[in-house]
Order: sequence, then C-alpha cells, then structure tokens
Amino acid sequence: MKKSVQLKNEEEALAETEQGTEEQEVFVEIDKLQDLGINAADVAKLKQSGYMTTLSVIQSTRKELSSIKGFTEAKVEKIIECAQKIEQADTFTSGKSLLEKRASLVHITTGSSDLDTLLKEPFSLLIIDSIMSLFRVDFLGRGELSERQQLLGRTLNRLQKLADQFNIAIVYTNHVMSDPSGAMTMAVNPVKPVGGHVLGHASTHRLMFRVGKGEQRVCKVYDSPILSPGDATFQLSNQGIIDPAD
Repeated sequence: MKKSVQLKNEEEALAETEQGTEEQEVFVEIDKLQDLGINAADVAKLKQSGYMTTLSVIQSTRKELSSIKGFTEAKVEKIIECAQKIEQADTFTSGKSLLEKRASLVHITTGSSDLDTLLKEPFSLLIIDSIMSLFRVDFLGRGELSERQQLLGRTLNRLQKLADQFNIAIVYTNHVMSDPSGAMTMAVNPVKPVGGHVLGHASTHRLMFRVGKGEQRVCKVYDSPILSPGDATFQLSNQGIIDPAD
C-alpha cells in the first residue's frame, strides 16, 4: 500500500514538474518547423543565418529569408506559413489572450521598494551600456548624422525583436548632452538625452538619474506611456540597490 502511494506521489511530482516546464517556455525553437514538414537541412540553414526561434522567422521579411542560399520563393512562403501556424500568428488574438500572455513575463526586483513602485513592476533584463557610445565615435558631425540614425534604428529594431522572442526587457543606458537653448529659459531642461527622436520613439520607458545626498540616487520618469510622472530615491551599497537609509 505504501509503495502504491509513493508511486502516485512521484507521478504527481513529475506531472507538476512537466507542467512547470511548459509554463516557463517563453519561445519556440526553430527545430519545431520539422514537425510541420520543413526538412532538417533547411532548418540547419536557418540556424546558420541566425534564426533560432519560429518568431524570428515571422519577424523577418521575405527578402531577408530569400537571401539564404537555396531558399526559393516557394520555400520561403512554406517556412513562413509553418512558423505562423506554430506561433498562431495567422489568427485573430483577443485582448484576453494577450493579457494572459503578458502574465507569463518573468520578473526580478531592483532591490529598492521605492524604485519598484515607480517602475510598477520588476523585470528580467538585458543591459546595454551605453547604447549611443559607439555610434557617437564612429559617426561624426552632421554629414554622417543620417547614416548614424538609420543604423541606430535598425539596431533598436533588432533589440525589440529579441525582447519579443525571448520574453525579456531591454534596458540601455544613454549619454546626455547640454542644450544651449535650454539655458536661455527656465522652462526647458538644459540637459537632454542623446539619440534624437529615433531613440526616443523606440524606448517604452525613459528614466533620468541624478546624484542625491551621499550614496543616494534619484530616478525620475522622463517619458512613459503608462508610468505616472514622479521620482524615487534609492541608495547604492555593497549589496547593490537598496532603500535609502533615512
């Protein structure tokens, strides 16, 4: 009798583990295309070209996929069709379904309750420090500004696709610069972020940090579609980000 109970408990534990594994799956690997008739050789070519998930196929243009050696127009259409079936991208998605998908996001805390409150929720993230550093070094002056902004736009688009594919937040730091016209009036902040409108429109939330008292730092919501204007104070310590001591 004890053996049967133990066996049942083990089976239940295994079922719970498998269920947890399924719930944690946030992306579909490109190998899944083989289940819908795409041969292994074509899947291998997709991997070699940097396509690791079915969503990455959907996010790419037909021109990009056709540039892969051996991929005809018909083959590209078949691959896209299969990827859309797996991701259910060819069907209407209700607001309820999108809300349930958003609930599966993985979160971590910043370490400061005030900062978590300001940001509404913690996050799982990829950090880039600093997003504009290399662009400012490689592209100088107004003559290269257009080319710089175009490349910046493509880079930000790739980051957005990574966020969609792997269910992560992308957090990047940025430089600021002095705005000479801002010093002439009290209504304009003389300091503004580098990157122009391209970077501004690609960022969902924009936060500005400044030094406070001692080890304290102040975070202010610079621009956001959902976060209320405000600021939060936190402190830097050997343990990382914590609430201010006083």
